[in-house]
Amino acid sequence: MKPNDASPTPESVKQMLLRLGHFILPWDMHRVTVPLSLRRRLGHHLALTWICSPWQDRVRLVLDVLWEPYLQVVGTEIRDPALADRTLFLLNQASRAIVTDTRNRWDIPVELVSGAGLSNRQNAVVLIVNRFWLELLTPETWGQSFVQTLRSAHESLSHPDEAPISADEKPSQ
Repeated sequence: MKPNDASPTPESVKQMLLRLGHFILPWDMHRVTVPLSLRRRLGHHLALTWICSPWQDRVRLVLDVLWEPYLQVVGTEIRDPALADRTLFLLNQASRAIVTDTRNRWDIPVELVSGAGLSNRQNAVVLIVNRFWLELLTPETWGQSFVQTLRSAHESLSHPDEAPISADEKPSQ
């Protein structure tokens, strides 16, 4: 994207972040330095406001201009409408805006750090790309998540005739 583009879209950010992989980063008292390759990919978008949001055992970082599309994604992935509304309400309540400082660091709000299991005792965190947002999690959580992903992939390859149930399909009664 060119610097004069109005604002990023979920698809443009997804393309920027594509194939970045994961980063194991030093963790300094709720502060993390943005890796050089990520800074290069995001360019001037890094200076925009980011939203830090809790999500299960991690902290998600979403560009502020993409917060509404992010909430739409989260809401559509929850089948129960009442639960989706409640989850989105809680996400809005718990999320905090942050900016990248002049040394290319993010200060993650303390309340989000503790909820994700990150602490001052951690000396490293893992930063991963997920669609058009980023996630911070402990190395242990990342390892468990990675193993679970591999198991799921193996199971789906072991049973190719069993197609996964799509979001619009309902189980038979």
